[in-house]
Amino acid sequence: MVINYEVFLRIIVTFFLSIALSFFINKKIIKKETERHLGQAIRDDIVSTHFIKKGTPTMGGVGIVLAILFTTLLNFSFLNVKILIILALMFSFFLIGFFDDYIKIRYKNSKGLSAGLRFTLEIMFTMLALVFLNFNQQSMWHIHLPNDYVYLGPFFIFLIVFMIVGSANAVNMADGLDGLAGGLIILSYLPFLLVSLKSNNYAISILITSIIGANIGFLIHNAHPAKIFMGDSGSLANGALLALLAFLLESEYLLVISGGIFIIETISVILQVGYFKLTHKRIFRMAPLHHHFESLGMKEYQVVNMFYLLGFIFAFLSMIVGGIL
Repeated sequence: MVINYEVFLRIIVTFFLSIALSFFINKKIIKKETERHLGQAIRDDIVSTHFIKKGTPTMGGVGIVLAILFTTLLNFSFLNVKILIILALMFSFFLIGFFDDYIKIRYKNSKGLSAGLRFTLEIMFTMLALVFLNFNQQSMWHIHLPNDYVYLGPFFIFLIVFMIVGSANAVNMADGLDGLAGGLIILSYLPFLLVSLKSNNYAISILITSIIGANIGFLIHNAHPAKIFMGDSGSLANGALLALLAFLLESEYLLVISGGIFIIETISVILQVGYFKLTHKRIFRMAPLHHHFESLGMKEYQVVNMFYLLGFIFAFLSMIVGGIL
């Protein structure tokens, strides 16, 4: 794998500039929301130790998304229609999350937009982006495996929409502890950065570098004790981008590995809800899974560190698979 010096320099500059922009924008958001006494509403059924977080500034996704947009667009010589469509999908999911966060803050409740409206908007924006990316063509209806691919026919459309919307909401579910979602999303993107560099897809390499940098800049404020939360505006945008880039890099199989923690978190919620409806009993003390471990008496930072370790293992395995195959 050979990278020319221009690309290497752009990646380095983009990385640090994205960190700086995200850091300073979120610093401003923290100041503004604190002055206006705006902040996160806390669910009544959450772990009791989280009630102290009520009123913590949210919408950290604003700083993340603005940093990604600015630093990616700054590399205009590497821009193409595909990158612009990717950014448009990210921004559309950001807007859905932004309005969800705004409603929670404005009306001091933890519900936000209705689930039906959220999913409808997410599916609509996803399908619109897929049309512009030509995924509506039958020649694109196959899923990639290591050194092979399988034609899925029309089922492919259902699968790609499911994975993009599912990934967005899976990251959203993991956004429940200080530093958890931000750290895991950084680890999840690393294998795809390797794949993009390996395939000389430098435009996507720069975009992924910008995403990682923006999340690091946010994580500086979000590490325990969090001064700001990512909110739906950041988690939905991050998750949707992760799945879409996996398909565009023809490495969908890596998403199952690198995003393993997000999948486990989502499954824990599905199992909890389904089992409770059938038996009126619970499998876990609380879902998603990270709250279960808190309920068992683990400290928040201990749960986050445990999930980081697992996330690192999944990312490492994914990088090995993506680098070798």
